[in-house]
Amino acid sequence: MIDENDRHLLFKQIPVAVSLARESDGLYVDVNEEWTRLTGLSASQALGRSSVEVGMWGSAEHRAAALAPLRDSAELRGLHMTLLKPDQARLLLRVNVKRIELRGQWYLLSYLKDVTDEAAAQSALLASEQLLKTTNARMNQQLRLFESMENLASVGYWTADDDSANLRWSKGLYQLAGAESGSVQDWSGIRSRIHAEDVPTFVQARQVLDGRTQEYRWRHPDGRVHWLRSRMQRLSGEGEPTLAFGVVQDITREREAALALQDKLNFIQKITRRLPGVVFQMRRKPKGEFEFLYVSEPASQLYPGFTAQKILQDAYCTLSLHHPDDVQAFLASVRLALESLLPWHCEYRLLLPNGEVRWLLGQGMPEADGQGAVLMSGFITDITERKRGKNRAAGVLRRAHWSAQPALAD
Repeated sequence: MIDENDRHLLFKQIPVAVSLARESDGLYVDVNEEWTRLTGLSASQALGRSSVEVGMWGSAEHRAAALAPLRDSAELRGLHMTLLKPDQARLLLRVNVKRIELRGQWYLLSYLKDVTDEAAAQSALLASEQLLKTTNARMNQQLRLFESMENLASVGYWTADDDSANLRWSKGLYQLAGAESGSVQDWSGIRSRIHAEDVPTFVQARQVLDGRTQEYRWRHPDGRVHWLRSRMQRLSGEGEPTLAFGVVQDITREREAALALQDKLNFIQKITRRLPGVVFQMRRKPKGEFEFLYVSEPASQLYPGFTAQKILQDAYCTLSLHHPDDVQAFLASVRLALESLLPWHCEYRLLLPNGEVRWLLGQGMPEADGQGAVLMSGFITDITERKRGKNRAAGVLRRAHWSAQPALAD
């Protein structure tokens, strides 16, 4: 049997971000290592403080409203919240919450998952889809967005003496591995089900037991190859025998969804990389701030000195290249389109550091997202040569007009 101290250590080492807080005021009473890694907050910074104080919720009222359904169901899945980490990185989190009673008091057990990259990838796909609609280069196959792994992951654990004797699996690990309870007796049987290419990595982690995360493939009895994530560690206490233990999580759905989503994103990026312009998707938040969710790679060609990544980090950075006489009209046209939800069309100039003037044409289609924000997907192209051609043609007409004046006078 696993004693109370071992159970607490397993809670600390489980490869999912977990916290325990009082229901009444949200005061944290315990967090595990993965929670501190994900949030950037140390245990000392979190314990004794409320979830509102550390920035998980905007206000106590916001927290109360979001968690109100717990009174009826005792469990909530798929809550979304935004966290600003101490290093100013902004995370989009998906949260699962369960209401439990301990020693006569109610607590909230929460599981956190970082879905920031998934949201950005999905936004990129949406932006590219909007571009293809706008430019009539429609794809024959409609893009589908993929869900990530289940919010509450299937997790199991094992313990063994440091000499590999007395190997014991939890009930959850038997279920995860698809093995009958009590059927696992030694490490040779385990290694026989690990994909041959992953055995050396697994064996090394088993020997080192330093707590680092390992991922490997498992030949499941259902005939499929499952992906498992594991952390293994050695425990030793004064006067007590050394104990090895590991926590295992099935991440098959997460890997499959990530690979499928990446394949589609790579396909979209190949398309946008060849287009003579920049594909973008921007969002105006409910409080009025702007941010870019997706910017294609050719942005560095239209805006010298700024990469797509830089624009994603700072939505306002390229305004330094806008011609001073066009900045206000440009911003006004964007705001008008987002407020009216009418198509955006704007011609504006860039004044480059070398004195060169370029003309750009921006087009976009705004739409409300149902949560108080407005999204706009669109396309920006360089129309400098077209403008210069019009100006040359106008100049020729003016010269022809004035050269004809004396003859008309005669």
